[in-house]
Amino acid sequence: MDEHTATELITGLRDRRQTVVLTDAEVRRLLTFPDCIEQQALAFREFSAGRVLAPLRTRIELSPERASTAMLGSVPALGGLGCKVLARCLTNGERGLPTLLGTLVLLDPETGLPLAFLSATYLTNARTAAAVALAVRVLSRPDATTAGVYGSGPLARLVLEALTHVRRLRTAVVYSPTPEHRRRYAAEMSGHLGLAVTAADDPAAPADADLVVAATSSPTPVLAARHLRPGTTIASVAARHRELPVGALRGNRLVVDSREAALHEAGELVAGIASGELDATAIAAELGEILLGRAPARQRDDEICVFKSTGLAVQDVVTARGVLAAALASGTGTRVTIHDSAA
Repeated sequence: MDEHTATELITGLRDRRQTVVLTDAEVRRLLTFPDCIEQQALAFREFSAGRVLAPLRTRIELSPERASTAMLGSVPALGGLGCKVLARCLTNGERGLPTLLGTLVLLDPETGLPLAFLSATYLTNARTAAAVALAVRVLSRPDATTAGVYGSGPLARLVLEALTHVRRLRTAVVYSPTPEHRRRYAAEMSGHLGLAVTAADDPAAPADADLVVAATSSPTPVLAARHLRPGTTIASVAARHRELPVGALRGNRLVVDSREAALHEAGELVAGIASGELDATAIAAELGEILLGRAPARQRDDEICVFKSTGLAVQDVVTARGVLAAALASGTGTRVTIHDSAA
């Protein structure tokens, strides 16, 4: 959908003072990876050009098992304003719920009227996977054909699917600490993608691939830097955890979504700076700077490129706006009027 049509649909919604409510299942149907990848490119370009408002996230620890995070962002070029709340509840599995639940409100920046309330559980995972795919498209060697995945949860599944939209993968290998989980992942993703996906018993196996992605909740590194091959592209998407060893960042080309966020929230970078092994100059560029042509991407075929993402609110805003436009065009969702009086 072109931007003019999207703006007309959303403006009409605002003028009718209506709000669209979208379930997680509806978001899944509306959000496609080709669109989502381009939405991330737009978000990162606007961010690195300094044309957005995106404060660092606010996080509160409710208990050792529960925490909530609020992320607020504005993208004036799109008339986008939104706030997402993520709730991480480790005991949710006992209730048949995902560990991570997200809810997002999209607002009209001129009036403050809510345009949409939507589940952001799938949206968060999908936009994260799309950001990894975008980084791989920008940073990896064009002849990359093998993928190594650490993790077997919903995000790890979406990451592998997203990678197939930017590189012609021949094989993939997955490692997760629980044998049953990695074997199920391999079987289900092989069938879903028509790709040869194998489960590795050796945790070093995925690190031997052309493209290596860590999509876990592990508080400690999932691989050793010595196992990485020259020319590899690595991506890690944990905001506070240390999925990667400091050695994977040191001396390699490190690209981040946001310098400020990475220095505050990327566990590997924070730990490396605290120990004196790294400093802020370890960051070569923001992904948006590369997309804007202000910084180079890969400089040598044998260079190891690392993409560290902590996740930005502007990604959520741009993605949610695209989902809302698609919902309006297709008549998806439930429309309600929340502010129904003039005073």
